[in-house]
Amino acid sequence: MTLALTGLPPGGRADPVTVKAGVSDFVVKVILSPNFATGEFGGLKLSATGVLDPKQPNVRVRGRDIELTLIVQPA
Repeated sequence: MTLALTGLPPGGRADPVTVKAGVSDFVVKVILSPNFATGEFGGLKLSATGVLDPKQPNVRVRGRDIELTLIVQPA
């Protein structure tokens, strides 16, 4: 499955992450610009898409989005 984090404010990004079958732990690396403001940023969504059966590669599934809030604290 491929996990993607969307809705980051300008100055932030997160590359999609591939998680293998049977794995429940994963890390999404969020990169923020050096002058990124502190605070809470809602409206982020974590989504999962992928192929469940390798014999049917054209059949892709999408999980329900999970809404997240990013909290940025001063260093």
